[in-house]
Formats: sequence, structure tokens, C-alpha cells
Amino acid sequence: MLLINLSTLKEEFSRFEGQISEEILRERFNSEYFLTNGPGLFFILARKNYDYFEIKGGIDFSIKQLCGRCLIYVEKKMKIPVSAIIKKRTSVSDEEDIGLYYADSDVYNIGELLIEQIVLNLHPFWLPDVEVINGIERCVECKKELCFQGQNKPHPENLVSETIKTKLKSIFGK
Repeated sequence: MLLINLSTLKEEFSRFEGQISEEILRERFNSEYFLTNGPGLFFILARKNYDYFEIKGGIDFSIKQLCGRCLIYVEKKMKIPVSAIIKKRTSVSDEEDIGLYYADSDVYNIGELLIEQIVLNLHPFWLPDVEVINGIERCVECKKELCFQGQNKPHPENLVSETIKTKLKSIFGK
């Protein structure tokens, strides 16, 4: 658990930094889509602001993710911004929302907030960009040639985009 004592925060930002353990990341993210790749590093700037607490910072971590084009695991280094407001809970009906969290006491577990920020930035069906080299489409991550069913033909999705490009050229002359 990554705890911050909210009662000690002042109007100036206080800096907190540390690691999100690989064990926590593995427990939350290892699946057929993601494989954790070491601990995550974070830094948080936190301050009291009127009747709430402002949180800013970032998370750096690495994950292996299944590429939607190549179907191989590719290591992704991620830098995720963190921005949140924490308020003291005044009613049981107070509902959290993206970026708004409620604290039941002066000690707040910032770890769940950080994990949520990671979840919001991961896409299970990740499609990296495509680059064209000498007329051949390749995945920008692994440089693998994109073809359909082992044949030396472009993937049907790419054929559609080429057909649209050809029609636009004939209409607009570009």
C-alpha cells in the first residue's frame, strides 16, 4: 500500500516518489493481453487546496503487450500522467468519478489511484502504426511485413484504406 497522510499536506506541493511493486502490477495486469515487465516508478506532487487535495505527477513503467497486428508480445515503455482531486467523504452517497476520489480518513492509499491511471491508459486491442517501406506495409514495432493468411497480399483492412485513397486521388487529384 502506498499511503499519504492528507492531514500533513500544506498549500505548497509536497513531493512523494517510489515504486509500484512488480507483484502488484502482475496481480492486476498479467493476462493474455499484458505481461508486466518490472516495477513501476511514480512521483506525486500533492497539496491542500481549500477543501480538497490536488494530486499531480506521473508513472513510468514497462509492459509487454500483445500487438494486434503481429500477434507477438512487444515491450512498451509508458509514461502516464496523473492528475486527481481527493476530497474528504462527507456522505455515503459521495460517488467517485474519473479524476475525483474520496478519502474516508486522513490516511489515503494512493496506490489504487495510480493503478486506475494505468488501467485507463492501457488498450487491450492495441494496434501500432503501420509504415510503408518500398511499397510494403510493416508494423512499426516489430518491422514484420503485414500480409493476410500467410499470403503475400495486404491485409483486407489495408486494402480498404488503399481503395479509399485511390478514389480520393481521382476526385481531388492529389
